[in-house]
Amino acid sequence: MSSFVGIDGCKAGWIAVSEVDGELRYGIFGTINELLTAHQEATRICIDIPIGFQPFRTHNTWSVMY
Repeated sequence: MSSFVGIDGCKAGWIAVSEVDGELRYGIFGTINELLTAHQEATRICIDIPIGFQPFRTHNTWSVMY
């Protein structure tokens, strides 16, 4: 399993992209819980444009994360 997973919301729920053994893999998940269960080994899950999450509404995303 990949240590980093990039995710984004989509009409079907969530799409996740990761690298496994040098190959990009993706999956579409109906809920965030399904996605997290499938990527339990990930050290980081990177969410693209987290507009709906409260901590990110008033701050620059990078300043909050780092």
